[in-house]
Amino acid sequence: MRASFSSGVLNVLLEEKYYFDYVCGVSAGASCTVNYLSRDPKRAKESFIDIVKYPEFGGWKHFIKGNGFFNAKWIYEETCHSVLPFDISTFNANPARMKISAIEANSALPQFWDKIRLTKLEDLVQVVRASSTLPILMPPLKIDGKIYYDGGLQNGIELETAKNDGMTRFVVVLTREKNYRKTIQSHRPLLRFYLRHYPKLLNLLDQRHLNYNKTLDELSALEKSGQAFLIYPEKMPINSSCRDLAALEANYQQGYRQAQQLLPDLEKFIMKTN
Repeated sequence: MRASFSSGVLNVLLEEKYYFDYVCGVSAGASCTVNYLSRDPKRAKESFIDIVKYPEFGGWKHFIKGNGFFNAKWIYEETCHSVLPFDISTFNANPARMKISAIEANSALPQFWDKIRLTKLEDLVQVVRASSTLPILMPPLKIDGKIYYDGGLQNGIELETAKNDGMTRFVVVLTREKNYRKTIQSHRPLLRFYLRHYPKLLNLLDQRHLNYNKTLDELSALEKSGQAFLIYPEKMPINSSCRDLAALEANYQQGYRQAQQLLPDLEKFIMKTN
């Protein structure tokens, strides 16, 4: 739900017609990615704010029923036909390249999907769901016989993915304040029990904070060299499971306001040639 900030940022990009030709996202960033590529500011905002008004969204009743604290099937697979219709035609017509990833449970390796493989709505929303499937809070998702969890379990920032696809300059939207660094998860014992059948995945989780912080350090270096434009929230007042409508709206407005203020600097970055 911290991506309510990201949605505010991307809606400014859409309003100003900043259309990048390569976009990648992981976890909640996967939802932002497809909303951005479908050119849908209304859906971008409602996906992380208005959606919490619906009782189907989640809560402990859904968790007890086995649907997850976040009712993932409804959020990702059902809303696109109802309260959050998704424009698959505009998405498919967008010439931009895209990457979304999720972690395969047994191997603990990332699986990547691009737009070429995701022309059908039902396939696209399943992959976005897979990329966002938080252990414990959401039931695991099986695609083609393999179980997937949140792509952010490896790192959470897709810098390496973009570099591997040939990108050399980056606009990155983050959901933590500048100078934030991740520490070992406090609920690691619970995760170790929940994921006890996936030893490689547990090893990956043990390294996650190190991988994440290493990427942040690399992004800071790229920013200093003029190769990256980083958008941090001035303050991140909510946690990943927030369902407070007013708090989510305020976080969205923070992202929107910051993006508007940064537009002149972003324009200079985009126009700069190395």
